Amino acid sequence: LLSNYFLPLLFLIGLAAASMHLRAEEAIESSELPSLRALFSSMGASRGAFGKNVQTHEGGRRVTGSFPSGTRLFQANFRGEKIGRPLVRNHEFFVANLFTTNYFEMMEKFIYGKDPDAVVLKEYQNYSPSRVMNHTGLINAADGNDDVMDRAEMVMRHWVLERYYVTKFRHANLAKSFNKWGAGDSNDEQIFASHWFGFLYSAMESDLQHLPAFLLMNYASVKDGSSDNDLDNARDWTRIWPKKLYELKADSNEMYRGRIRNIIHNQLTPNVLDLFREYRARKGGSLNSNEQLVYDALVSFYSSDPSKIITLATKLGRTDIVSAARNIDDESNIQELLALASAVADLRTDIATSEISRENKGLALMTLQRASQLLNGELNNTNKYSDTALISTVGMSTMLSLFYIEGLISKNARRFLIMSIGEEESERIKALRELFEGLQSTIENAFAPSLEKWKVVEPGMEHFIDDTMKASSANAAGTLLKRLEEAGKK
Repeated sequence: LLSNYFLPLLFLIGLAAASMHLRAEEAIESSELPSLRALFSSMGASRGAFGKNVQTHEGGRRVTGSFPSGTRLFQANFRGEKIGRPLVRNHEFFVANLFTTNYFEMMEKFIYGKDPDAVVLKEYQNYSPSRVMNHTGLINAADGNDDVMDRAEMVMRHWVLERYYVTKFRHANLAKSFNKWGAGDSNDEQIFASHWFGFLYSAMESDLQHLPAFLLMNYASVKDGSSDNDLDNARDWTRIWPKKLYELKADSNEMYRGRIRNIIHNQLTPNVLDLFREYRARKGGSLNSNEQLVYDALVSFYSSDPSKIITLATKLGRTDIVSAARNIDDESNIQELLALASAVADLRTDIATSEISRENKGLALMTLQRASQLLNGELNNTNKYSDTALISTVGMSTMLSLFYIEGLISKNARRFLIMSIGEEESERIKALRELFEGLQSTIENAFAPSLEKWKVVEPGMEHFIDDTMKASSANAAGTLLKRLEEAGKK
């Protein structure tokens, strides 16, 4: 086996070079930055970058309260004409991102020839009823037309960065606007999330495009098949909670509860649990029976255990994942962990091929995300797995497979690096350290130059890379290296 520990970094450099080519379409002009900052700062706390709440049917769009012709598609707030659209049109800066509106506008732009960034809403309310969702047509449009995936990639980068911003800077006006106008119907978002991921992975051209999609799934308000009841119950039990936040006193307990309610229904992320805990502390450390039911349902929804992976994999017909997941319990060993990581890595490869149908690609991505949660939890369980086991050939192969599942390394890099694992422990430690130091560059390149624009409007966005590292499998590698160093192993 090869033992050159610097080789992993060379693969990451190659991946970074590919990213520089893919991102040429979103160059930053220094002269535009003051205008970008000023326009972003001008958004208010109510509408933010959103426009009016609109009923969208195959036959047209109408402000909520009247109904256009044709089959109903969804109800949601599109980007507004004062801030949201100008940010896209003038600065290629995408905010007010929703699965419904983003997918619909991709369809408009590349199937029906309407420019969603330039046309105001009133100019295209009266569509012909023949304008249906042509999912196959959009996938076919991406074949031979780089503009399709360029747009999808750019939207997705900003989408992930916006979700991070809204989560991190909860008192910013954009975040406040999401609490009020983030989505018209959570069920619509779930349906169109499936459409989005189905298109994306059917048209995907590069391993680099997987990382933003994987991170977006972490922020997606999408039910997985294993815990539908948890999320459905949480939403049902909060329907009576206040949702018209403008009618409530700022910083009141009811305002906190209303924000929690809207996040659960519109823009669900794991951070809702932190907000719930803050709310509980404000109330003196206790929740009422209804609130406790909602909190417990959300904890269950976000918990990671093999049964959820088994349910999802069964729906996909992935018997290898089902068998491997059934072996993960309190007594499982590192070899069984590798078996699961390898089976899920195979699914990661297949998701961008015809092996997984368009309709099931979102479900497959959710399976990757759930498996990543479980594998990360296992790798961080120092009571169960010794550092010797984690830095062994089997342990290294497990981590490399997880890096690939999450989009931190490419398929070719994973295959080569597993073949190149050194026989000596010291060689493996050196290789893992080099690889760990390069993972940050992978994330930086996957989001450049979009992240630079976000730093212009909020300098605190510089923490995005570090926080993304900490939330990924890179954290397990980093903490392992720290423990090995403290033990005198280098």
